[in-house]
Amino acid sequence: MRLAHPTLRVHVRHREPEVALLELAARDFDLVIAEEYPGDLLARLPGVTFSPCADCRSSTDTPAPSAWLQRLPHRGRAVGPWLVVEQDGENGGMTSIRDHLRGLRSLEGTPPAFDPSVVPADPTELFLEWFQSAVDARVAEPHAMTLSTIGLDGVPDARVLILKDVADDGWWFASSSESAKGAQLDAAPVAALTFYWPELARSVRLKGRVEPADPEQSAEDFRNRGLGARAVALASRESQPLVSRAHSEKAIAAARDRLADDPRLVSATWTLWCLLPDHVEFWQADHERQHLRVQYHRASNSWSSTMLWP
Repeated sequence: MRLAHPTLRVHVRHREPEVALLELAARDFDLVIAEEYPGDLLARLPGVTFSPCADCRSSTDTPAPSAWLQRLPHRGRAVGPWLVVEQDGENGGMTSIRDHLRGLRSLEGTPPAFDPSVVPADPTELFLEWFQSAVDARVAEPHAMTLSTIGLDGVPDARVLILKDVADDGWWFASSSESAKGAQLDAAPVAALTFYWPELARSVRLKGRVEPADPEQSAEDFRNRGLGARAVALASRESQPLVSRAHSEKAIAAARDRLADDPRLVSATWTLWCLLPDHVEFWQADHERQHLRVQYHRASNSWSSTMLWP
């Protein structure tokens, strides 16, 4: 796939390129700067995309522009004595989605202090500590997680859900037992959960068996949901083909009427599940990719932990 907007890749050769960069930024291009520069310079360049270039030389003592151009994947031209500019792609400045993705920044979060050699004996304690840090850092929806299950066809399946609770017995989530995930958990009661908090450059992964709660617990969870969510759960044939939006809206309106008549009405299929992990991994990113990793393993109701290579 190729993107339709032109991109100029700028190979900076001097520590004072403001004039040339401002001139180029005024044109209808996205600029990709191939060498790191101070934030105050970049802040003065609206529309400029900053990205370090791993295959470009980062030195003020560089060869002549002609020598630079021999190292570039596309034809280029010199702009003044301090930088070389090339226009990516073919067909009028088209650029590939691969090149575009390589230009995007990653692992931009600020990780808190963490010593992987000193961790609690139980991963629940460390999870709650990391989760509270995510809440304190105002991470958007820190309780959102990816639930991965085994499809009925044997192929992995995944979707994002909300964490309901964390207790000594495990991590809790809920949905309809007649949903795709419900059928999958009934056939293969194992799953994995993945949390990612990019602002802190942290992630937690868990995997293990899954058990349904008793009906009373599931009913209590259902009644604690908002009116709209309860109406949808009562009316929905989750993941089944839908004839039209009007059809679902009519069914949900009818469910609202039922709840108005009986506020304690509960969906017969609403189920609360608990994932009881055997493996829990804590991952904290490092800008140089020397990530910090700790893995917990449970055997005979006791936990052991070990550090992992990045």
